[in-house]
Amino acid sequence: MGMPIAPARNHDRRTATQARRKPAARRVRKDTPVERLRVHHRMEALLCLRDRGPMSQIELCKALGRSTTTMSKVVTELEALGWVEAAGNARPREPGRPRVVLRLNQAACEILCLSLEPELVRSAVVGLDLVARDAREDSLALSEGEPAAILRRLTDWIRTRLAALARKSCRPAAVVLVMPGMTDTKLRQIRVSYQLGWRDLPLADHIEAKIGIPVIAHNNTRAMAFAEFRHKHLDADQPMLFVQAKYGVGASMLNGITPSPHGHYGVSELGHLRMGENRFADRVPTDGTLVGVLREPYLRDVLDCRDTNIQIVEEMERRANAKDKIAVALFDQTIANLALCLAVAINLQNPSIVVLGGIYAGLSDATLDRLLAEIARNVPDELMQPVRLSRTALGPAGAIQGAAIVGFDRLLRQPDTYRAVEAT
Repeated sequence: MGMPIAPARNHDRRTATQARRKPAARRVRKDTPVERLRVHHRMEALLCLRDRGPMSQIELCKALGRSTTTMSKVVTELEALGWVEAAGNARPREPGRPRVVLRLNQAACEILCLSLEPELVRSAVVGLDLVARDAREDSLALSEGEPAAILRRLTDWIRTRLAALARKSCRPAAVVLVMPGMTDTKLRQIRVSYQLGWRDLPLADHIEAKIGIPVIAHNNTRAMAFAEFRHKHLDADQPMLFVQAKYGVGASMLNGITPSPHGHYGVSELGHLRMGENRFADRVPTDGTLVGVLREPYLRDVLDCRDTNIQIVEEMERRANAKDKIAVALFDQTIANLALCLAVAINLQNPSIVVLGGIYAGLSDATLDRLLAEIARNVPDELMQPVRLSRTALGPAGAIQGAAIVGFDRLLRQPDTYRAVEAT
């Protein structure tokens, strides 16, 4: 016979019981194919609810082509995060019990979005629903001084803004900056921004190190194009060329609202084309490029209009209709130069819709018709026939909403974004 086993003492029993009741240590999330697939499912569910509105879990399954088992797990995880919540019941069209309607909790994950100009910063907090809140405009010199001073100035402003938001119990998960210029493929560094006078500026790296949350840098025209494409409910069969001008002339061509990791390659600076008539070279000399005669400062100088509250293109058109000789000449020249600019882009990229933003969003319907006819003189009929010309419906707010689209696209792809959900 073996040795008899002594009964455990009470102390040993308590220790064993406590060990069993002790919560398990949090497991570190691993980057595995399964985890990446789960992240993808969470992301597509969030974006579907964002772009199609509240819906039941069954409707979500049908919209995404996922099984009920997969979607049940996804919804459970998103509800645990607090990103998705029940919005009441809706009786289905088919026979059966009422279904729970799911909707986004927009405040569960928010991004601070900034649109940068040489002397101005527009900012807003944007939630999962892409609605801007706490929007404001602040004067900030971003094109003056050495790069180190500019970075310090901008970083201090962002830290102050984040501190003010924290006092309102708002803690953005990331900061997205959009501005004129070209970025690197990782959306971290500004390679060149002629409008801001920046070159090889480590914008995202510097700010991220100071504020401790992810920072993304992106082209503003591209961001506006994403927002406009979504607002107009376009699809892949309706390629859109978005063109906006203020300090420069930027263009972006796209056929969807999913930003590419190399999205900056979808942006071109049409203003750099070396063409464009300047009948006022004796008063306002330019360098022979299109940007010189299409940007806002040039138009203001020719018309001697210093009031920044006046929309300069609308003012130019108003004066031209009133038979002001200078305005008539400037208006005719501007239409010809803008038409030439757009004709080059249409010949190269063959869009079905061209959307004008920036200072040219205020052109009248009659002027749009005239512009379209002028473009047609330099574009073959087979390329010109499907083209529609329209104005942006979002204005400057499009840059903020587009920044959020870019930011959430990056943020929701990262496993760490969903860190409240344990890996299995």
